[in-house]
Amino acid sequence: MKYTYADYAAWELPPRKRYELYHGRAFAMAAPSIAHQTILLNLGVELSTFLKNKTCRAFVAPVDVRLFPREDRLDTTVVQPDVMVVCDPKKLSAKTCDGAPDFIAEILSHSTRRSDLLNKLNLYEEAGVREYWIIDPELKTIQQYILSEAGYIAHTFGEGEVPVHIFDGELKLSFDNIFVRT
Repeated sequence: MKYTYADYAAWELPPRKRYELYHGRAFAMAAPSIAHQTILLNLGVELSTFLKNKTCRAFVAPVDVRLFPREDRLDTTVVQPDVMVVCDPKKLSAKTCDGAPDFIAEILSHSTRRSDLLNKLNLYEEAGVREYWIIDPELKTIQQYILSEAGYIAHTFGEGEVPVHIFDGELKLSFDNIFVRT
């Protein structure tokens, strides 16, 4: 069955049950690990601190993102990125981000690895997410994808600082701060 955002929004799920939709297919999400949550919080705090008194806003999961929103709510893709930055306030409604965030970070786990590395990489590129990070807690690496006219250009970091491209080098995040206490 192919689901729409209208279907998704009407589901009455138990409080701990979360789903995402990729082109109409529903995918259940498992609860994240402690290492996953630690990285999520560390990254969220770093971004929020930098963005204080700026137009862009940082969010951590769960927030529904309608990558290809339609007014009739029949869009078929809804994701909940681990961390995101939205710089266009018109994309934010009371409950959702309607359109591509400027920055998304996904933290790999056993249950989401394939989705984050393949499905979401393609969805985010198609939607126009300007910068996508895939953070691997086990390998302690960050794969950074920068959107260009030809598609995503990949960079891999394993130490030091990672520049946040959407801020034109104004923000560099330290591995020590992202991976602390994992």
